Amino acid sequence: MLLYLDYAPVRWDETPHLYGGLLLSRGEFGEYLRESAFYPPLFDATTALYFMTIGVSVLSARLVSVTFGLLSIWIVFEYGYKLYGPRNAFISSVLLASMPGFIVLCRMALIETMLMFFFSVSLLLFFSWMRTKNDKMLILTGITFGLGFLVKYQMVVGGIIILVSLFYFGKQRLSIKLSKFLLILIVAGAVIAPWAILTYQQYATKMFGKWLYVAGMGNEERLAYSTRFPTPIFYLIEMTQPYPHRHPIVFPVYILALLGLGLWLWRRSEGDKFSLLSFAVVYLVFTIITSKDWRYITLVFPILAVSASEFILFLWDKVKDRLRTPHISFRQKSLTKVAAAALVVAVSVSVVYSSWEAYLWAEFDHVNIPVDEASQYVVERVTSNESIVVLCGGNYFSADMVEFYLLVYDPNQEQPMQYPELAVDAYKPSFNFTWLIETSEEMNVKYLLLFEHGNITFYETDLRSQDVLEAMLDTDRFVVEKEFGTFPRRIYILRFLSNS
Repeated sequence: MLLYLDYAPVRWDETPHLYGGLLLSRGEFGEYLRESAFYPPLFDATTALYFMTIGVSVLSARLVSVTFGLLSIWIVFEYGYKLYGPRNAFISSVLLASMPGFIVLCRMALIETMLMFFFSVSLLLFFSWMRTKNDKMLILTGITFGLGFLVKYQMVVGGIIILVSLFYFGKQRLSIKLSKFLLILIVAGAVIAPWAILTYQQYATKMFGKWLYVAGMGNEERLAYSTRFPTPIFYLIEMTQPYPHRHPIVFPVYILALLGLGLWLWRRSEGDKFSLLSFAVVYLVFTIITSKDWRYITLVFPILAVSASEFILFLWDKVKDRLRTPHISFRQKSLTKVAAAALVVAVSVSVVYSSWEAYLWAEFDHVNIPVDEASQYVVERVTSNESIVVLCGGNYFSADMVEFYLLVYDPNQEQPMQYPELAVDAYKPSFNFTWLIETSEEMNVKYLLLFEHGNITFYETDLRSQDVLEAMLDTDRFVVEKEFGTFPRRIYILRFLSNS
């Protein structure tokens, strides 16, 4: 989980939280509301706390995800213990801790592990209320639900699960069921209200269009990604193989988890039905949402870990019961012992294989993209009236990433311009070098930063960074002043040759 944590390259989706955490750590709340209020503030606020405590760095931000990843493992242990006992609790936590997708999310400054924690806690507290009818559990459920909403708005799926559970499991009158749900909403609303009041104007104007964009297909690359498999089974495939050689949940563990869901459907205890309902609601809601990614469905990873654990224990108990059967023959006892040994070996190998997949994923990210060094170089050499341009932004290199490092070294730095404005790995780029030269003159640009992007072609084109570099050098208005890194992940520092 901590391997190369400070070395792995920053992704596009991490930069809003790095930037937001930096602004909050410096007390620039107004700027934060203007620039970073697309997401709720809890993850960014926690990142700011880590920045102030440990220091401003990518490592500090990623340690937030690590922290809530560890807390999620603990909650899965508690959930398994509460519903199925200590054996399930231990195996469930081991299975979740070895899932490659879970470990990868713990290694990035993303909100998924924090959301998973609050989602799982709210379900555990609500199930505790179902068993004890202690209304204190409903109040705690409302608090954790509200905090989860302040992590990511998708937490609303937890509210759907609670509402459906009240109607499905509750034996009280309708008015009592609604009053219990209303209590949760009131408590959650009290937690959410300060943020909602502060950001009402921002959300009512600028942010609403962005929400619609994200809830829809998004960009062309996202459209292609979200329609690769038939919609009803998209996430059944996506959870185990979103990429050819990457598996958020390895196939053997995934099969055990699906068989565990089947066991719950057949057995139908109260805990089984609650867990099945939680899985079904999350799966259905995110299937309906048109923009899809395996990260969105990770809320069910803890449930799948518990279901896989329960199926393993079901088989183990069957073997034990078989061995206790009176008058069993020597041959039957030997075969049963072989089956028991095979089960232990199969589960152990699956966990080791899952951990190995996680290691390979981490090793894949063990590459150096020197955004920090390149940003420090330019910030030390530009004056307040000179500008910076980031060329060919993408998942591993963008104006937002550069801006984060510029602000680390100089809080007064202006945001660099990105050209083309849209990411070249998600939109087909269009270059106008005449316009770039004229704009560089107008903006008094001194440096332009260009990343090699692994020497891959841009979206729906044969163009590479090297082609852009050669075309710029051919204009005789740009020269390479410095290079950082090694092929194929170099960052070129180009200097603009002004006529003035």
